[in-house]
Amino acid sequence: MNPAKVTPSDIVASLMFYTGTRFILADPHKLHNAVFVAKKVCPLLDTFQFSARGVSPISRSFDEALGIVKLSRIIRMENTDYERYIIDNEARQYVASEVLPRFTSDEKESLARAAAIIREVCGGADPVPVEACEAAAVNG
Repeated sequence: MNPAKVTPSDIVASLMFYTGTRFILADPHKLHNAVFVAKKVCPLLDTFQFSARGVSPISRSFDEALGIVKLSRIIRMENTDYERYIIDNEARQYVASEVLPRFTSDEKESLARAAAIIREVCGGADPVPVEACEAAAVNG
């Protein structure tokens, strides 16, 4: 990882990409807890400091990075219910072509392992082939 190039929001965007699902539950307790657990398999997640003073671990730094990812429209809220984030194909292609190249192969693998945990806790049942998005970004 090149610390000058990779930001916390790059890490969050990549996590969302690697979940391989179109929808992620927006429940902050579940999402923060999943990221906290995923820190065990992804050293990049040590970027986020967690407070364990409440019922479940909460990270202001993760929440801030998630907010930046939402503002940049890589993820957005599902209308009406606001219970899930949506990661559409255009956002996936952007992350694949502009964000993922900032990480080493080992970092990408650890992000994918962490994303599997997040998908298990917060993911939907609508898988998106990650390899297809990566290939589309590489091939233009």
